Amino acid sequence: MAQEYLVSQPAGQNQLNRRSRMETFGDILRVIGSGASKPTHIMYKANLSWIVMQEYMKTLETQGLVIASDEKSKRLYHLSQKGFDLLTKMQSIRDDLHLSTD
Repeated sequence: MAQEYLVSQPAGQNQLNRRSRMETFGDILRVIGSGASKPTHIMYKANLSWIVMQEYMKTLETQGLVIASDEKSKRLYHLSQKGFDLLTKMQSIRDDLHLSTD
């Protein structure tokens, strides 16, 4: 019985359902697109640690999907047109596959 369980599990996966990098990028874009612009709000709504969120934000900025701005000595993030287009495509794929966003 134990061998069946080990064989039925995909290699490298444990019992936790972890997000893929693509899902995490999509979650960040969705959160920013829904109006969150402050880093801490993005972090909490996307369910990320501070360090992990910063790494993802650097990547999104480098790829031109997110624009960072400093207003009144506070860093804020907004979607670029490219980021908005990608978010729209990702949501369309989720809808086509009947996947929930939760």
